[in-house]
Amino acid sequence: MKRVFRTLLLSVLIVMTLGTVAHATKNIEKYNYKAVGTKQNTWIKPKGCESKGTYNSDYTVYTSTYTCYRYKVTVPANYYMTLTIKGEQYTDLYLSKALKGSSENPLDYWYNSQSTGAKTFYVALPKGTYYLFSDYNYGKFAFKYKLCKYVTKPNYISSKALNWKANKKLPIVQLPGNNFARWYKIKLTKKKRIYVYGANDIDLFDAKRQPLEVRSSDDSDNDIYYSYNKLNAGIYYIRVLGIRPRHYSSHTWHGAVEIVWWK
Repeated sequence: MKRVFRTLLLSVLIVMTLGTVAHATKNIEKYNYKAVGTKQNTWIKPKGCESKGTYNSDYTVYTSTYTCYRYKVTVPANYYMTLTIKGEQYTDLYLSKALKGSSENPLDYWYNSQSTGAKTFYVALPKGTYYLFSDYNYGKFAFKYKLCKYVTKPNYISSKALNWKANKKLPIVQLPGNNFARWYKIKLTKKKRIYVYGANDIDLFDAKRQPLEVRSSDDSDNDIYYSYNKLNAGIYYIRVLGIRPRHYSSHTWHGAVEIVWWK
């Protein structure tokens, strides 16, 4: 009798177990990507990805549908972008060439390392359509952008150096295949030490193109290069060196912008 009871009990447990397995919930994830138009100089609070979940009729399948928002920016030829971020500290803003781009392998990304205020970045991009996005947003994170026109001149050798006045800020835009050094000619009216701000690296030459010693220091935002000795009044040349690709080697380098000036 006990053996029969144990057999029946075992049979019931098996049926219950099979029933549980048969009714186990299957999880499915679906992603939809929505392109959102943008305007320059307007603060945008990116929505990130919003999700909705539903069960099927017998509750065996649960489907999570994500709507991910991508903010569209069209960049004409010979324009760079100023990008300003504020709000949540260390929240990433990503850039992708594709609407379905992922934060795991973006074309680039930025974040505001400051606890208060906003931070501005200068972004060089070849002509094309791009998408800015964030994976999440708690409501304070926002960005805005502006497209700025620039003119590229072939000042790649000293004989084609461009005149450069003190305190005049120059955008030096370098794109893939065109990240060469640029030459500039300056004139000093009195003896002084010169300082160059915002450059990745520079070389300094006298009027006969003989190299002069340069030292560097830095502040919170810029590298600062300066002539080791005070320079006599006269003509000098500054060569702003090309920018090498940054970020991970797996990222496609899209270019860089330097905003440089001297005094």
